[in-house]
Parts: sequence; structure tokens; C-alpha cells
Amino acid sequence: MTEFTTRATPKFPTSAGVLEFFHSRFDMSLASDSELQFLANSANEVTSMAASLAALVEGVGCLIAADRPGDGKNPRCGALQEDDQPTLLYCIADRIQLIERVACIASDANWCLRARLIDRLKVERSRRGLSDEYSSQEVSNG
Repeated sequence: MTEFTTRATPKFPTSAGVLEFFHSRFDMSLASDSELQFLANSANEVTSMAASLAALVEGVGCLIAADRPGDGKNPRCGALQEDDQPTLLYCIADRIQLIERVACIASDANWCLRARLIDRLKVERSRRGLSDEYSSQEVSNG
């Protein structure tokens, strides 16, 4: 997790690492509102990704449970043996990191959109304030 908060280039290419590589080089302040909205909408995809991963992990858990005999000895059919387990766990960890990265990017984009909206509202309020001030001066002078 530290590799992402420091925004350093990851040591090995993972899907989350590649995403972070590009995100760290993308200036959201220069992005259009539609580009930011696209990134902010990726929060919807995170929910789907997490649900899909949960179903997958649950299914693997069921396979492992069905593969183990009740006496705790060796597996009956060997659907998931020693060499496969680390690979599976690395894959799951990569998916979780990817979900975290997409959620972070969506949150950053949403924050940037909100900041722009607040700035626009401040400008609009100051314009209204000035036009109201001029209108009241015209009424009192007229």
C-alpha cells in the first residue's frame, strides 16, 4: 500500500500498478469536466468489481471446502494444490489493489469536480452581488 501513497513507480507491473503509473502522471486540474465525470463514474464499476471478486472468492472457498475430507488429511481430488494457491492469492490481491486504485481515482475526480462547482458558485454569487448592488443604487438614485 505504501507504494501507492508515495506515488513511486511500482516494482513490478500489476494492473493496479499500471493504473497508478498513469494516474500519478495525469493532472486532473487540466482535465475537462466530462473527463472528470467519466473518472468519477468509475466508482460504479468498483461496486461491481468488488461484488464479482466476492463471488469468486466464495466459490473458491466452496471448492476448497468440498475438496477437503472431514478428517483434515490430504485433499480428495486436488483441485487447488500447493503451487496453485500462491498464484490464486496473488491474483486476488492484485484485484483488490485494482479496486482500491479505481476507487481512489474516482474519489479524486469527484473531489475535483466538486471544487470546480464551488468555485463556479462563488463566482456566480459575486456577480449576483455586484449586479444586485448596482440595481439597488439605480433604484435609490432614480
